[in-house]
Amino acid sequence: MNLIKKLLLTALLIASANVFAREEGGDDAGNGGFAFKRSIQVLKLASATLETKIRHSTVKDLVDYPERRSILQQTLNYENLVKLPNQKMYRNGFELAMNYSITPAKVMVLNATYVAFQGVTDTQLEDASIEVQKRLLHEAAHIWGYNEDYSEKFANDFLENADDYDGHGNRPTNVIEIKNDFCACVNGSTDQRISDKRCDSFCDMVPTTYSSTLYINTILGSEIIQNPRLGNLYNWCNAQLPEDHSVPQCTLRVSDGMMAFNLPVNVNPDQDSFTTNIDTLVMNKSRTWKLRLVETKTGSNAYSKEFQIKNKVP
Repeated sequence: MNLIKKLLLTALLIASANVFAREEGGDDAGNGGFAFKRSIQVLKLASATLETKIRHSTVKDLVDYPERRSILQQTLNYENLVKLPNQKMYRNGFELAMNYSITPAKVMVLNATYVAFQGVTDTQLEDASIEVQKRLLHEAAHIWGYNEDYSEKFANDFLENADDYDGHGNRPTNVIEIKNDFCACVNGSTDQRISDKRCDSFCDMVPTTYSSTLYINTILGSEIIQNPRLGNLYNWCNAQLPEDHSVPQCTLRVSDGMMAFNLPVNVNPDQDSFTTNIDTLVMNKSRTWKLRLVETKTGSNAYSKEFQIKNKVP
């Protein structure tokens, strides 16, 4: 009888442990149990690493289709992963490590993943993280319609590209030269308060404006030209970079040594040039103005080289 009682007690303890692992867990895997704590560590590391790589990635799939970057950021955030450590799913007779849904866009982490990585050692942690990153990317790529082959290719391309990230996340500053051929035009003619007759032919060709408009050409530094996220003046002013927490915008900062203010600008998307209304400047006679283009909205305060114009009217 004692032996039977011991067997029953042992069976009861095993059943209780199974119930605890299945229903209570004891960690943030979502019913994962203590056995999967190492797997959870790998998953958290993979998700956190991907967060940075996704923001910085210049892989063509994300550059050409920005909405895909948003899908990755949303679905592969650790808190947004659907963590199912005790659930098994199958496709074509094979057990899945992960799965996905399109509506809503979700990536599910299944029992096979937790089992596969529960014995990872400290020296294996980084390699395990890379493998999980690849699997997460593969599943997320299915959400925007990629089949198995394309999903696998995307995951590989993404990770190879991420290894080449060289810090092109900041907006380069003080690397934009202002050409000295700028002209001010008004009513289809040279505004002689700012410009001279060399601008006559130019002002004759540009659209007629009833305000004095300054036309400025720039020369960009290699830090902008070779940056895959920028490449031109328009993007320098308007492209939201990984470090930006708001949409960027350029203005023209103006000072005469006594007062300073900003003027709105229109940046040409096809040329490295911009225009601005300078009625405020020409009304203030016989002043020399110092100007520079500045990105002001994101807090970067990146700026161009300084240049000067002078109101020649006495």
